[in-house]
Amino acid sequence: MVSSFGFGYVFGFAEQLLQVAGVTDEVHLMAQLTFIVTRVFGKEQGPKIFGKCLRSQNDSEFRAARLLGAQEVRGWLAVPEKEAPMGLAQYLSGSSGAPGATS
Repeated sequence: MVSSFGFGYVFGFAEQLLQVAGVTDEVHLMAQLTFIVTRVFGKEQGPKIFGKCLRSQNDSEFRAARLLGAQEVRGWLAVPEKEAPMGLAQYLSGSSGAPGATS
């Protein structure tokens, strides 16, 4: 998952969950995002990846994946019976039709 797409998706997914949970203060939002990214990617790589996420805000692949992650979690929370968000899994598996898929 070492790609702008993977990082963007996780960042957008986590950011949307935090916003839905009512975390609106920017300092707390950044602290929670740092924590989540570190838990997902590990203590060694997590902080580095979080820094990369912050520097990737203008990267089109990162932005598209961030938006997809946020949209998928928002849709899933609105209709819990809906299939779980699969955009990242589709990307990683190279499924046709997945955003950024290579097949």
